[in-house]
Amino acid sequence: MLKKLILASALSLPFVITSGPANSFEFPDKPPVGELSANVSYYTNYIWRGEEQTGGLSIQGGFDYSVNLVETYIDAYVGTWAANLNTNGFGMELDYYGGFTGAIPLVEDYLSYDIGMLYYDYPGASSQHNAGNDGTGGSGTQGMEFLEWYGSVGISGLPADLGISYYFGYSPTGFAQNYDYTYHNISAEIPVPSTPFTLYGGVGFTDSEILTITQQVMVLPIT
Repeated sequence: MLKKLILASALSLPFVITSGPANSFEFPDKPPVGELSANVSYYTNYIWRGEEQTGGLSIQGGFDYSVNLVETYIDAYVGTWAANLNTNGFGMELDYYGGFTGAIPLVEDYLSYDIGMLYYDYPGASSQHNAGNDGTGGSGTQGMEFLEWYGSVGISGLPADLGISYYFGYSPTGFAQNYDYTYHNISAEIPVPSTPFTLYGGVGFTDSEILTITQQVMVLPIT
């Protein structure tokens, strides 16, 4: 789920519901159990693993809920994330995910992990398939949605606050149920001294029976 692209700006929205000019209701700072957060970002383009998704402006945002199970070592989380699309008639991407994250015991100051499941959905989008393509001899439509299992390891505590991470993803079906694939990504980020900027770079590799893509990304987001 690597979506650090050409960043224009990013901000967080508070949870506020107004019921009238003088009265308002605000959610508590924390739910009774766990933490709830929201995010929204604006990008000049949305490129997913080397493939352009919008060809222009993209607004992206989501909600996340997490709860601590074992202090420092295990947090459980679920979330949803959405973005506008302008590719092959798709208007929207809606992702759902959940997993576990935390520090690795004995080396908690240096190594962290994240494992989980990510479901990509494209509401309203479907692919026509010809007779026999589905193994039934019939014809119809096929959804674009697919599932990815993922795991990552992060390294911190390095000189100059350098951070390095490795991400692995596997899908048994792939986009539109067409193929299985594996995805590898190695990335690094380092703060630029005396500035609000962080330099980020990464290399990703997608491999399947029908498609091989190598992705290289370098951005300078404001943090």
